[in-house]
Amino acid sequence: SYLTSAIYNPLDCLRVRWQMIPVSHSMASNGILGFGSHILRTEGLVQGLWRPGLFANATGMGITSSLRFGCYEHVRDTIIGEDKNNKRGIHMISAGLICGGGAYFITTPFHLIKTKIQAESGSGRTQFMIRSGLARIKEHGILSLWKGCLPISIRGACFTAGQMYGYDGFKTLCKSKYQMSETP
Repeated sequence: SYLTSAIYNPLDCLRVRWQMIPVSHSMASNGILGFGSHILRTEGLVQGLWRPGLFANATGMGITSSLRFGCYEHVRDTIIGEDKNNKRGIHMISAGLICGGGAYFITTPFHLIKTKIQAESGSGRTQFMIRSGLARIKEHGILSLWKGCLPISIRGACFTAGQMYGYDGFKTLCKSKYQMSETP
């Protein structure tokens, strides 16, 4: 997830910067491709789109993935209870909802700081994750780092539930219907 976040950070940064420009801005009339092209010409790929928010994005998504995948089996097995052979889709979906929602709630500060840095990129001010986070805490208090935690936690819960159900459900189907063995 660190690598994926790093690879796709320019697209995320372009999206955030595009969403932040007013409709009346001269670049808005050129569409998102024209806007992106302008950023590449004037700021460059690395400075304009890749660097802003990269560390916060990769760190947040890496921790999120570690928490989601690291907790999933334990949570699922706790939900199932004693009869481990009674694994059903509802157990997988429930565990995915819990793990995904919890992981994204915990990492909300990284996602918020990433978006803030990306939204302010192009202003000439270089933003860094820790400095940006500390400034937010000083100005608005530590709990302000969780602003937006509900929608991102719900999105993370739904995403993880689908992902885990797809993976674990397919694996369970292959084991039960086709007598495939589980491999590491």
